[in-house]
Formats: sequence, structure tokens, C-alpha cells
Amino acid sequence: MKAFNLIWRAMVVVLLLAAACTQSPTPSAVDPTFTAAAGTQVEPTRTPMPTPVPERTLVACLGKEPQTLFLYGGASDSMWSVLEAIYDGPFDTVAYQLQPVILESIPSVENEAVAFLPVPVVEGDIVVDASGSLVQLAAGTQVLPAGCSRADCAVAWSQGMELSMDQMQVRFTLLPDLAWSDGEPLTAQDLVYSFMVASDPALPLSRAQVDRTASYTALDERTAQWVGVPGYFPRDVSTVFWLPLPEHQLGGYPTAELINLPLSAETPLGWGPYVIQEWARGDHITLARNPNYFRAAEGLPAFDKLVFRFPGSSPFEYLDAIYSGECDVVDRTAGLSAIAHDVRIAEIDGKLNLYLEQGPAVTQLMIGQQPASYDDGYQVYQGDRPDFFGDVRMRQALALCLNREGIIHNVLYDMTGIPQSYVPTDHPLYAPVDSAITAQDTEAGKALLEAVGWTAGEDGKRFSRGVAGVPDGTELRLSLAVPQAELYHWMLEGYLAPSLADCGFAVDWQETAMLDLYAPGPEGLVFGRQFDLALITWFTGNDPACSLYLSDQIPAAGNHWVGVNAGGYASAAFDAACQSARQSRLDDLQTYVDGHAQAQRIFTEEQPAIPLYYAITAAASRLDLCGYKLDASTRSDLWNLESWDVRDDCIPQE
Repeated sequence: MKAFNLIWRAMVVVLLLAAACTQSPTPSAVDPTFTAAAGTQVEPTRTPMPTPVPERTLVACLGKEPQTLFLYGGASDSMWSVLEAIYDGPFDTVAYQLQPVILESIPSVENEAVAFLPVPVVEGDIVVDASGSLVQLAAGTQVLPAGCSRADCAVAWSQGMELSMDQMQVRFTLLPDLAWSDGEPLTAQDLVYSFMVASDPALPLSRAQVDRTASYTALDERTAQWVGVPGYFPRDVSTVFWLPLPEHQLGGYPTAELINLPLSAETPLGWGPYVIQEWARGDHITLARNPNYFRAAEGLPAFDKLVFRFPGSSPFEYLDAIYSGECDVVDRTAGLSAIAHDVRIAEIDGKLNLYLEQGPAVTQLMIGQQPASYDDGYQVYQGDRPDFFGDVRMRQALALCLNREGIIHNVLYDMTGIPQSYVPTDHPLYAPVDSAITAQDTEAGKALLEAVGWTAGEDGKRFSRGVAGVPDGTELRLSLAVPQAELYHWMLEGYLAPSLADCGFAVDWQETAMLDLYAPGPEGLVFGRQFDLALITWFTGNDPACSLYLSDQIPAAGNHWVGVNAGGYASAAFDAACQSARQSRLDDLQTYVDGHAQAQRIFTEEQPAIPLYYAITAAASRLDLCGYKLDASTRSDLWNLESWDVRDDCIPQE
């Protein structure tokens, strides 16, 4: 029995030792132990916990809160700033050149995505005539037959005449594997759906492009094709690309409901770097990184969240918001150009980054060459205004006398330049003219006035003697309409009026509220053509704005006062050059280039208006923001938002 007990105890010890070797202790049971050999304490091995990465947020401040984000519900600059975050492209315009974003390429004749194919037309067909108007083909209609791309080969259609006209076709090919932010595929059918929405009369839209479209179809999952009505040849193919709308999400709703539907107006789906999370009206819009962004594999965008704020109504409030850190970026919609000098000083003091661009808008002195009172036949002796500007030398004298350099240097602090014409110097179609008047030359201006017949008395006042269209003894006294704004007041009082007075022009100037100045005719001062001189800024598109001076753009009773050529300038040569460029086709680049160059040459020689300076576009950001590229030709400052980042190495070095 004793031997059995010894054996049993030995077996229990062996079993306990075996159990100790196979069981793993629970974490709570682990305590420091001492090694038998050295008697030193041994710390247990602990699993390291990852350090949380802080969320990165960028705050962009806009000059105004958008009313809607529905693609066809508005067109404000602030709306497009937000849409740039959820729509990447589909095109970017960089340095006035179209760049593809979600397309394989820009359609062109060279890559065979643009074609002009002859089609037969018969009486009653919708066509675009030789002047660019949408009409029904009828006897006497002037049209461009197939193979003809210029007005000099136009023909008049007659009854029984067999006629073919060219029809333009454009194919758009999307990048592969594009997706909406909800993960659903983005296809060519979404482009077609968008076209159908834009075509619905339930939406208050201009349908000029829709009416000039013969068909818009999806050829496959990635390819959409636009076909125009015969005779319509747009040079900018982006104007016939309808931005995608998510048919899978919105297709079940009536078009009229989309204007106010939260899904389309407040939280629209996109394909860009961010997706909208929240819109707190009156305060902010919050967006988060889009995991389905087609460039996500590149590590874009850099920020987890993007917040749009609208912190004030004054440019100075936005400047303070940059100082306080409330805004990382203040875009062009905040109006910083009005206080560009203050922002420039802040940049010099190392408080922020200032971004400046010139044009395409131009501030100019518009010359009232033909007031509306001339429209019934010029009768100078029956109360009409004297024909001050009928002689081109008179307009050239104005240009020579103006102190534009003083405005640029002392009012605009050399942040912009004096234009030759209506085209920015960095535009690919800018055509310099050696004889252009840009510098002040008071003595040359006086000499021209004397040559025209405006003689100066001892008091410096000038009176007419033998001036065509002006009774002898008429004083050279002009009215000048100026918008009510501090910037314009400084220009007028300090430089425009004194420099004109030095040449002998007597100027009666009137500062006028914007709404009154630009009121429609016949009552409006500018568009009713009731001025001698007017200081205005034309906000133009990226194509050279020669249409501002076309004779068919003169506002008058006959066209219900619709037109932009409020100065009344009329030149057959200018009309021909401008229209030649505007109506040229994508397969006739040389006509396009030559027409715009010729129009600029005529403008600088005949001076229908005197360009004063390129309007300034201004934006600002925190010092360490990388990637911000202000480009006046873009739709929004946020055009490359996905590439922005904040790093210490982006701080400008002294």
C-alpha cells in the first residue's frame, strides 16, 4: 500500500508539470517574475497599439452661400466652387485651353472623334443658316452647303433645289471604371439622362444648345455621341457635353421635382474627390473623402474632410477670417480684388499667400459713338447730341490723353496691366499690334484734337471750328457715367478727369448705382445708349469677346434693346473679321486664328472703346497650403482641389 501511494504521488506531480507546460496564462495572471539564474525582473511582452492618425480638415470660405447644388437649378460662382469638390471636371480649362478629366481625350478632328458629314436637307428642316441663326429651311434662306465652311460660299436655297449640308458629330469617351460616390457605375447613359433633363421644358433653362441638337445617344457604356442640326458647328465641344446626372438615383422623379429635391439640390451624387455629408444652411457645408473617387489610388484627396463656410459679406471680414484661422482658403467669390492692396500688404507681412490673375474681364472707357437719338436720322441742328466721336482721331486723342499708368501704379499697385484690346496677353489668340496706344502722351493728344478742329482758348477750354457733324462754337464737354464704388471714385477723381482736363476735355461726371447704370434700354443709361463716356467692366468668357463690338449687337428699339454694343460702334470690316472667327469650324483653325487677329488689329486702330486695365482676380490662403493654382480662365478656383495639401515645406521662403 505504501508503495502504491508513492507511485500515485509521483504520477500526480508528472501530470501537474505537464499541465503547466501546455496551459497559456491569461493576461491578467501575468506578473513580473525573477529568473532563477540572475535574480533579475523580466517584464512581460505587450502588444503595441497603433497611434491614431488625426483627421485632416480643410476649410474653404466662399463669398456667398449657394442657393442650390442642382446642376440645372442655378449657375452662381459659389455653387460651382462646391460642385468642383464633388464633380472633378469633366473638363478643366487651364490657360484658356480645354483639358480632359473624366474623358480619354478632348474630341477633335485629329483624333477622329469630331466629323462633318453631308446630309440632305429639304424645305421645313431645322438648320442653322449662314448667319448662325436657327431657322426652318425656306426659299431664300442663306445656308452653307456641304463642304463650305465660310460665308463667301453660302447659297440661297430655292424651291426644288437639291441641297446637302454638313452635320457635325462629336463622340465623347469616358475613362474606364468611373463610379458615382455611392459605388454605382457612371456610364454614357448618365450623360444622355442629363441631356433629357436639360431638354425638359419644366426647367427654366436656356435651350439654345438643346435646340441645335439633332440627337444625343449612348453608343456603349463609355461612349456618348452628339449630332448637331445641319449647319451648326460649335468650336467648344464642352458646350455639347451634358454633365452626368445619376439616372439610377434620380430617374424615378419628375424633372420639375429635381429643382427642390434634397437628393439633387442639397446632397447630389458626384464622382469627384469628396461627397457631401451635411449642409447646415447659413453656416457650412461639410464633405468627406469619396472612397470611390477614380484617383483615390493616387492618395487623393489629401484631406479627410472639406468644409465650406460663408463667414461674412465684406472682403475685410474674409481677410480677418484668414488671420484668425477660421478659413484656410478664401476663393475669388469673396471679392478680395476690391481690397487687393490690403491683401498684398498682408502677404508682404507674411500673414498669408495672395494669388492674383489678370483678365479675361477688361475695365474700359466705353465711347458713346452713336447715342440712341441718332437712330431716327442724325439731325444735329434739331437737338441731337453733337457727333463728338465720328472721327477716329477723336477717339485716339482720348486714348493718348488718359493717365492709365497712374491708375495701374497708384490705385491698383502694379497688380495688373494696360490692355491693347479686349484679349488678355496670356491668351493663345492674343495678337499684339505695334501701333496700339497704351501710354499717355498729352501733347500728341492735343495735337490730334487741334487737327480735328477742336481749338483751345486761353482758359484751356476747347471749341469746335470746322468739325464734321458739330456746329462751330460747340464746347468740348462730355458726360461720364461711373459706377458707385470707392475704387472707381479714386480712378475718376485722381486720374481720369484730371488727365482729360489737361488735354482740354471738360468732363461732367456722375457716379451711378450699378442697377441704374446697367438698366435695360430704352431707359437705362448704358443699354439705352444715353451717354458720352461710361466706365464699365465686361465679364467675358474665354473666347475673345469681339462680339461686344458687332454692329448687330447695338441695343435699339428694333431688337427690343437686346445687345451688348452699347457704344454703337459699327464697322463692316470688324464685323467680317469677328464673324469669320466665330463661325469657323474645328477643321478650319487658320480662319479662326486669322479672324481674331484681324479683329484685334481693327479694334486697336479704331478705338471703339479704350481699355483701361485687366480686371484682377484675387484669392488668398494660409501660408503652408500647397497646390493652389489660380487661373482666371477656370470655372472656379477649386478646379484642382484634389491636389491641395498642407505642409511646412510649402511656406514661401524669403
